Amino acid sequence: MFLRVFSGLFMMTIFFMPLSAQAQATRSLDDAVRAGSRHLQERFPQGTRAAIVAVQSENREIGEFVRRKLGEALVNANWFIVVERDAAALAAIDQEMDRHLNLYVSQETELFIGRQLGAEIIISGWIARFGQNWRLDVSAVKVETAQRAAQWSAANIRSDPAWASLGQLPVVNQPPVVSQPPVVSQPPVADWPSTAGRPPAGGRPPGRGRPGPEARASFVRVDGGTFRLDRDTGHTVTVSGFYISRHPVTQREWTEIMGTNPSRFRGDNRPVETVSWFDALEFANEKSQRAGLTPAYTITGTGPRRTVIWNRNANGYRLPTEAEWEFAARGGTVCRRNYAFPGSANPDEVAWHSWNSDRSTHEVGMLRPNALGLYDMSGNVWEWVWDLNGLPARAAQTNPAGASSGNFRVVRGGGWNWSLMGRNLGVRQHHLPSMTRNDIGFRLVRPKG
Repeated sequence: MFLRVFSGLFMMTIFFMPLSAQAQATRSLDDAVRAGSRHLQERFPQGTRAAIVAVQSENREIGEFVRRKLGEALVNANWFIVVERDAAALAAIDQEMDRHLNLYVSQETELFIGRQLGAEIIISGWIARFGQNWRLDVSAVKVETAQRAAQWSAANIRSDPAWASLGQLPVVNQPPVVSQPPVVSQPPVADWPSTAGRPPAGGRPPGRGRPGPEARASFVRVDGGTFRLDRDTGHTVTVSGFYISRHPVTQREWTEIMGTNPSRFRGDNRPVETVSWFDALEFANEKSQRAGLTPAYTITGTGPRRTVIWNRNANGYRLPTEAEWEFAARGGTVCRRNYAFPGSANPDEVAWHSWNSDRSTHEVGMLRPNALGLYDMSGNVWEWVWDLNGLPARAAQTNPAGASSGNFRVVRGGGWNWSLMGRNLGVRQHHLPSMTRNDIGFRLVRPKG
């Protein structure tokens, strides 16, 4: 029996590996879409009827701009029969994006559109900004079988001057405007609250401690709600609204704050790892102080027996509680599907794990996000949360923070070396807070108020 299971897993690994091309470093969007077109040509015969459903982004205009660019590359290649979207398809896309509130189009909707247009494959993608550059992910799914047959990614795409006016986004090498941060009209990009609803013309008032444009772009708003914890089906909890970072803290972010890089797998846009729970708290405090915010933690002592007090009234950065982490991973109040993995029933769409990671971490944001636009909630690195290990009271609670005593802190989500077993949403481990491993990192939250 064991041999049959192992053989099946091995064959699944062989099947999935060729479908995905590793992220390719590119210089321009035109380079990226041409390379993506060539990759798709290698996977499908000439004359295949293809519908480019949508390229999703935090800005709808940019997503549509990139979709048109990809369509032009496919047409110019004279390989595919590119089927144009009709009014019904556009209406379905708009309805889905408005329902999810984050420009997300589910595969069910994509397949519906593909069947309606008589396409053999549907092509879709994501375009997201990381730092000053962009990352494009393109995948193709067979309409008849609903199976993904190709996936390709491009990293380090420089900003195109033609995009700049679409979403008031700065072109690379052009300094962003500090006195008037860009207004983001589409959730889930974090919109830090102010009494007037928008920043004053002269910038943030001194002493308010609000993050600047860079922090705004990297955090996602999560509205509060009530849900049932995956690890304890009888335990219902309620969490208040908060902001959570779009992806795990990267090595670039860590180095800018802490001055060193402890990671085993080096790369500016890879998640920082080999950091302890204590290290994560110190990073959060330092980041808060640099932003003029009140640190969330008071840390006394040294070594593995440090004492930590969490000031819940602080407005600074902190680790999420386990309940906050799981609520965000599920998609908060936005996602209406009970996926086994954050954002998908297929782990290869959303997670770097032991079958596809090539035994290392990967740059953040290379796979599909969940319904809130959060990347790498599954796989890549485990993520420290605040909670001590242990089951809280089974009665319904508001904003639970874990067990009241214990020696171990919880990590969630799985890492690059984790073998998939069952549902990933409920997977959890616990470790001493002083322990470091090359498959554990973290992401930050901030209170909504």
